[in-house]
This record gives sequence, C-alpha cells and structure tokens, in this order.
Amino acid sequence: MDAPHMIWAANLPPLRRPLLVVALNGFVDAAHNARQAASFLRSRWEAEQIGQLDADVFIDYRDRRPMADVEDGLLRQIHMPKLELWAAQTLDADRDVVFLTGPEPDIQWGAFSRTIQAACRRLGVSRMLLLDAYPGMSPHTRDLRLLGVRNQVADGIPEEVAIVADYQGPIGAGHFLIGEMEYLNIPAWGISAELPPYVAGDRYPAAVLRLVEFVATFLGVTIDTTQLKNNVEAMTAQLDRSIEARPMIAELIERLEEHTDDPEATGFTLPSGDQLAAEIQQYFANPEGHGPAPGENGGDY
Repeated sequence: MDAPHMIWAANLPPLRRPLLVVALNGFVDAAHNARQAASFLRSRWEAEQIGQLDADVFIDYRDRRPMADVEDGLLRQIHMPKLELWAAQTLDADRDVVFLTGPEPDIQWGAFSRTIQAACRRLGVSRMLLLDAYPGMSPHTRDLRLLGVRNQVADGIPEEVAIVADYQGPIGAGHFLIGEMEYLNIPAWGISAELPPYVAGDRYPAAVLRLVEFVATFLGVTIDTTQLKNNVEAMTAQLDRSIEARPMIAELIERLEEHTDDPEATGFTLPSGDQLAAEIQQYFANPEGHGPAPGENGGDY
C-alpha cells in the first residue's frame, strides 16, 4: 500500500537501505537545533525533496498560522506549514539518508505514523534517528551531553550517548514514531542534546554541531563542520564575556559546573531550572544594554 496522505515527487532516486533522520519542530526541540542540524546535513549532502505530507490532515492552522507576505496592499505569497521528505545519496557511507522535517503533527498521530511507515516500506528505510534538544542543567563550559532512548528492536544505545534511565511523562510525535517503527522491525533511536538552561530560547550552535557530528559518526562518514565550529566559538566567547562582566551570573554558572562535575556533591544549593533560567536569561538577553542576544548572528546553523 502506498503512503496515505503523501504527495510524491515524479521521480524517486534509487536509495541504499536509507537511514531516516527525523527533526520535527514542536514538543521537544529547544531552539530548533534539530531542524538546524538536519538543514545543515541536507545542504552538505545536496538532498532533494522527494515527498510532502498533506498538511491539511495533520496541522491545526489555528495553532500554526500560515504566514503571508504583503507589499503595498498586494498579497504576494502565503507560506504554509510543510512536512517534507528529502533524500540524500551519501557516497562515503554504506547507506543513504532520508530526512523528515517540518512541524510536529498536531493531530492524527496514528495516521501520521501509518503514512511514514508506508513511506519507509517504499523507500527501503532500514534505521531511524530522531533528533531533538531540551533545556537541561549543564553549563556551556562543559561538554554538551547527548541522551538517548531506543525502541525494542534497536540493539542498545550508541556508546557516546547517555541512557535515559527513567522517565514517565508526555512525549512528542517523533518518539511516538520510534515506538511505531517496531511494527516494521526497524531499529529506531531518539537522540537529545542537553542545552544549558539559559540558552534554551536561542539558537545554540554547540547543540547543532553535536547532533551533526553524531549523525556523521553513526553513518561512519566525515563532514566539514568548520562553519559550525566557528559559530560555536563566537557564541562561547560572547557568553564568557557576559559572565565575566556579571559576578552574580558567574557564581550561578560555577554552581552549575559543580553540579555537572559531581551531581552528588553537597555543601551548595542548586536553584531550580526555571529559577536559574529566568535569572540568567534576563541578563543574557541584553548583557550590556546593546547588541544582539546570544546566537542571533549565527545564521541558520
């Protein structure tokens, strides 16, 4: 059965046991870092669009309003939310890549899953990676941590990823899809980048770089990430300058460092995530009374 609610391109490229990389804006993607990582990889691998889901079926336009361009009273263009499939042939890897990007479906997750499952059968998808990011409690002065979950047919968690040991709570459509991939016997993993709490609302190049590097390692390929590394260095320097100019913020960062280095340590009190984020974001939004907030000069990556 062909994928319901999927509009295919006229010609589909031949693909070798592709890896499905899912990056959805929605419930869990702080700062849209997964979208930026997928966009970077699509650009590097010269991916081509091969399909588009019928957004009318899955998107609530009252919640995700279409955007319009108007000039001198003339309605030039309307931009609709899009859920798209892109394909890239990666010559250096033993498999190709299919990207699923766009807004998280608002409704009909079952129909969404069946559509993607049918697309996976047609394209010969053999594995799936969900990329996302979330605000944690690790400061920007420590290595960015990746956490992972898997479905029951996936063989373990990649070595460089920490295991999500216990969680009971809400999920997004991407994690729902991880579970549904079991019915096709497709191993699927969810990989989350843990952001500092005070940058969760902005672009964070370190998370984009970490997710891109993980996908490259997963595929066994090398990718030129010079652009991303330059963005990371620029933002880190900006954050460091901001902290240096504000002793109170430096003290809070130090407490985060102690907690990250030794979560069981005693003798200091760590504020709640919401309290810490609010306190630091208020300063980082405009630390010197002028200039952009951290991450605004980094482009899409």
